[in-house]
Amino acid sequence: MIASRRLAAAVADPDAGVRVRADELLALRREAARLGPLVARVWDLDQAVAEGDRVRVLGVEIEQTVRGACALLGHWSHDIGGFWLPGDETNRPPDDLFLRWVQFGALSPVFRLHSDHGVREPWLFESETLRLCRDAMRLRVKLIPRMEAAERDGLPLWRPMCFAWPREEEAYLHWRQAMVGDDLLFAPVWRQGGEIEVWFPPGAWRHLQRDQTFEGSRAERWRAPLEEMPVFMRMK
Repeated sequence: MIASRRLAAAVADPDAGVRVRADELLALRREAARLGPLVARVWDLDQAVAEGDRVRVLGVEIEQTVRGACALLGHWSHDIGGFWLPGDETNRPPDDLFLRWVQFGALSPVFRLHSDHGVREPWLFESETLRLCRDAMRLRVKLIPRMEAAERDGLPLWRPMCFAWPREEEAYLHWRQAMVGDDLLFAPVWRQGGEIEVWFPPGAWRHLQRDQTFEGSRAERWRAPLEEMPVFMRMK
């Protein structure tokens, strides 16, 4: 467990100078292969998504999913749309927040529409929201074989960038994006207005929707429309 403690230390304080060696990451992989089948699905408790705090909560949910992998919590779950919205008797999230959460959930280890007797059925939202939710769900179905295969190597499905690039300084700074398996980079949109920043590791990365290629190692910023899910395939 020394390797996992060192990785946790590096994650908790990137400025502390703690670095994880390649052999320690291999030890983590062995630990995950041994413990993975014994770990049940976990979730991050019941989120109260208050007015004015909704966007921040979504960003925190993304980060917790990524950081959970450092504790070998591969089957991490969250309540899509939030568990409850204080002060809102309908417990119905705004369409844009619900859609972005569905898109985040579509590539998450566990996809769960759940709340405290609230509105989470996609067909009860606006027709355009429903259409884009369907697109996200279809992408999940398309990628399920790849996602299942990724979990067979013993690592969590979602992997922090520092798992594969431990010697890259930037890999310890971007906790709201992750590798989904070995070849997919996912940076869920969580800010209102669709502003995102994606750090691309070394190599070439093709956007699955735009058919546009980005070169690493550098960060890119742009504004993603509601229909965009920033998912990138590593080019061989």
